[in-house]
Amino acid sequence: MTEFYRTAMALVSDRLDEWEAIWRTDALTAATRTGEQLASLRAGDGDYLLRAGIRVIPAPEPSARRFGMCGLLDTYAVRPR
Repeated sequence: MTEFYRTAMALVSDRLDEWEAIWRTDALTAATRTGEQLASLRAGDGDYLLRAGIRVIPAPEPSARRFGMCGLLDTYAVRPR
């Protein structure tokens, strides 16, 4: 397995900077925001809830479906507000 992992790491090494940037701007940002919201709730402040909203986005075209880790993957184009 060691050789397999070394080979896999070599295959993706040129994408690590891109993946880290995505992680920092998406997953890490969302996790940080969640921590801030939990701290607000713990302090008895739920004002951030008043900024919530609802929006409707169209479903992707069936032809846009592709395979993901667990079957078919539908991706939605969500624009930031």
